[in-house]
Amino acid sequence: MVIALAKIAQSTRVDEDIAVVEIRESIRFDNAPALARYLKSIREKHIAIDLSKVDEARTVLMAQLIGEFQRRDRYGGRIALYGLNEQTKKVVSFSNFERVISCYETRDQALDYLRNGH
Repeated sequence: MVIALAKIAQSTRVDEDIAVVEIRESIRFDNAPALARYLKSIREKHIAIDLSKVDEARTVLMAQLIGEFQRRDRYGGRIALYGLNEQTKKVVSFSNFERVISCYETRDQALDYLRNGH
């Protein structure tokens, strides 16, 4: 099955080292590999990931994000999430996911973290 990447996610470069990725649909087992390839293809060092259009957070999405965090962390890169809905916040809180990846309410907060490290 071929998954159209533009349907899953789209990225925009905001700084020399920062890309913003908008995930456009819920990530499931069938489209998770395409998301992983897409995130790996982003050349910027840091990524802010907009989850506002993800209506259901599943463990497969969290696994992809942790994998990408570990890959970027080896090279000094960071990932910040923002735009989490209430269901996604519950999954993040329950799994202690925020211990690994920083989560913010807004895009500006996420970008501030990526630019300044706090």
